[in-house]
Amino acid sequence: MTNGVLPRPTREFVDQTRRKFSDDGFVILPSIFDSERICRLLHAIEQLSLPYRGDFRPIIDKSPLFLDLIDDPAVLPTALALMGGDLHVLTSHVTTIPPGAGPMVWHEDGPRPWSYPDVGGLRPLMLLRLGIFLQDLSFPGRGNLVVVRGSHREPFHHGGDPEQRWAHAELIRICVPPGSAVFFHNALWHTTDHNRQTWPRHAIYFAYGHTWHRPVDWFRPPQTLVEHIQTLPEPRRGLLAQLVGVEPSCGAYAYMFPEPDEFPGISLVEPDVPASGA
Repeated sequence: MTNGVLPRPTREFVDQTRRKFSDDGFVILPSIFDSERICRLLHAIEQLSLPYRGDFRPIIDKSPLFLDLIDDPAVLPTALALMGGDLHVLTSHVTTIPPGAGPMVWHEDGPRPWSYPDVGGLRPLMLLRLGIFLQDLSFPGRGNLVVVRGSHREPFHHGGDPEQRWAHAELIRICVPPGSAVFFHNALWHTTDHNRQTWPRHAIYFAYGHTWHRPVDWFRPPQTLVEHIQTLPEPRRGLLAQLVGVEPSCGAYAYMFPEPDEFPGISLVEPDVPASGA
């Protein structure tokens, strides 16, 4: 962040940003990074061991260039306006869409196999997603982010043919110049466009969340407690490990996308509303 100093968001900025986000479920920040910054970030992405298609995570520890994005003065004020000051970064990754790839599944963001619940028919803002687009996505058919405007205000999106959403009246393809970004609600129904280009589309994604979006008692349970649980028989050992927050072998990523062998509690009850895209 420039000089480590962030201007305080004005009340007018906060109110305008929240109104726009409340209505649409997303806010676009066009052309916030210049060509030199874009080139340096693309070069940093090229140094990663990216999959042919999909996500590479995390990235904020892979280069200071990625770390600098999360508190950039062009970015962070919007996150603060939408979530307040009690936030941190929950996840970071680069998503690759190869040439010729079709759309990904329609989905909302959040944990599996349950979605974040609705409260009185309203979906809470639990994850504030930030997408940063370094390539020219001014035209459709380049792996653009595709959203259904206002869909974050619907209780859930299950039922019917997901492909019919391509004909939705509020479907928006995010067509932006390089160096642009978009913040969007975790419950916003979204997918990606075809990539009809001859080059892969790379995008950087972060998720901001409240700092209390984790256990209160500890970051990791005390080792003495973990060792005691490991002496217990199954299935109690696995369930207790889940309940006290023992880190799964595949890392923190598994907390949001758990497997029954390390999170046996998910096998005890079927979710009322399964997560989209699962």
